[in-house]
Amino acid sequence: DCIYPKDWLQRMKAFVFSNKLRMGLGPVGLSHSDKFFTKIQALEFAGLMTMGAASLKQEKANTCSGANMLYHKGSFYDVGGFEGNKQIASGDDEFLMHKFHNMDNTSVGFVYDKSCLVLAKPATKLGAFFQQRIRWASKGSAYEIKGIRGNQIFLGLYFLYFWFCFGLAFNGDPLVQFACALLFGTKLIFDYLALSKSAKFFKVAGLLTYLPAGVGIQFIYVPIVGILSLFLKGKWKGR
Repeated sequence: DCIYPKDWLQRMKAFVFSNKLRMGLGPVGLSHSDKFFTKIQALEFAGLMTMGAASLKQEKANTCSGANMLYHKGSFYDVGGFEGNKQIASGDDEFLMHKFHNMDNTSVGFVYDKSCLVLAKPATKLGAFFQQRIRWASKGSAYEIKGIRGNQIFLGLYFLYFWFCFGLAFNGDPLVQFACALLFGTKLIFDYLALSKSAKFFKVAGLLTYLPAGVGIQFIYVPIVGILSLFLKGKWKGR
């Protein structure tokens, strides 16, 4: 269900070997149609990829996509392969990346070559979208890398505090209204600063005008997904 560019394997291999990596994480984007729903997903996914690449630049492991990764077979067995997380429906790619990183935090690198960009398909229905996001969120408790779970909790509390302020804002208190606008504006500015540098690389530069709407949607669905993930695990390929 992914589209791979010509000479993808050769370019990925060349990057991994030239940089003496055990694992190379290639760029992944979401294909999108003229439908608003797919455009928002493509923009958000570019943000996730940007976050993952930035973390690796700081020699920290965060997120990645199994749609585009290359690693040494010997190193795969050295870290125990996929053992330890087989009971979790998805996340094999991230758990494996974390193992490589724990073994040697300089052995994992992001492939900064836009000719290696792989395109995956977005969710086409709202139900599938929520299943995917619940699946992503529910595996967070199994992360062994320090900081990731804490970041997720902080983000969830940030969104919940926004809704707390939003509810109080109807009382007409200007300070509360300002706080609500500040929370939204801060998220929008940080997202724009991150995506403005990577949007062209991930082929979503033409979608930046949808960013305010995308951030608004995140403020709605992220708290819902966070709460549901405490009780549901999400389904993927029959698991």
